Amino acid sequence: MKKNEIIGEIIITEKDINKDIRIINSYEEANRNCCHLKKREYGNEKEIKDNIEIIINNEKIDFSYFYKFKEKGIYKIIYSFKSNLTNTECLFYVCSSLISLNLNNFNSQNITNMNNMFYRCNSLTNLNVSQLNTENVTNMESMFSNCTSMKNLDLSNLNTKSATNMKSMFSGCISLENLNISNFNTQNVINMESMFYGCSSFITLDLSNFNTSKVINMEYMFFRCESLEYINISSFNTENVVKMNDMFFMCESLSNLNLSNFKTKNTTEMRYMFCKCYSLSIIDLSNISIEKDLNMRGMFKECLSLSFIKLSNFILNSSIDNESIFDGCFNLLKEYMKKMSLEKTTTSIVE
Repeated sequence: MKKNEIIGEIIITEKDINKDIRIINSYEEANRNCCHLKKREYGNEKEIKDNIEIIINNEKIDFSYFYKFKEKGIYKIIYSFKSNLTNTECLFYVCSSLISLNLNNFNSQNITNMNNMFYRCNSLTNLNVSQLNTENVTNMESMFSNCTSMKNLDLSNLNTKSATNMKSMFSGCISLENLNISNFNTQNVINMESMFYGCSSFITLDLSNFNTSKVINMEYMFFRCESLEYINISSFNTENVVKMNDMFFMCESLSNLNLSNFKTKNTTEMRYMFCKCYSLSIIDLSNISIEKDLNMRGMFKECLSLSFIKLSNFILNSSIDNESIFDGCFNLLKEYMKKMSLEKTTTSIVE
């Protein structure tokens, strides 16, 4: 019978000796120590406690969320499961001494919820999920969030066909440089809020395979991706997106952004969408239209290099909050500035 296990390594430094080091977690346990998780009555604590055996350096230990290590060094830890789990929410939440995890022998076929599974594993540098079965997982919110030491992550074999929630999936992964999500199936995803929030080491990001036809929320999606120079979102379908506010906030290395495929007929929030994109000089918004009340406050604020905007079907009227929309856009072509009135009157802006 094939083993059902996760194999990892934990690093113990001098300051960690004889202290409680977190080695496992659950939704209920995480909630006892954290205020940002949504409170609810049900979780996975019983399922985890009833099904897991923990072995550290070949010695089986009684179940505990913490373990006291007597010496510094790198310890091998095995999480062995008696039966298949259905919910791994918060399983390694804030297990900050883990440096590697291999899930290739972990049977995950029944799991539907991986919310916060590796949240704030901030020493984790090696994560092997190449054989992880995620075909039934619907919730991937904050799955890898705040894995601050992770530089490379290959998710090319992850099956995401059932996923509906990818909110904050990689948020706070400040060291992440190489992310392979080339085979992501996002056809059922509704929420991409803050998905890459604070991924400040990305230089390029190719999301041309993304199907976003069902997505409603894209706010903060690329917030403070400060090193990002190139992004391919040519396949994005934004017809159902309601929130785009702060979407590219402080993407300060982006110089050219083609959003000609963006449609905004259902969008109500675009405030600060490109705020502090200091290097952005050209932006194509030729298919953006305003068909309902829209918040555009500070939309291009402090885009210091902006010199060309391609616009059509773009009207500012009394129902639109456009306060400070072009504040600090000192380089914007004068001919466009002349065509624009920031007073609450109907004004057309056409290339």
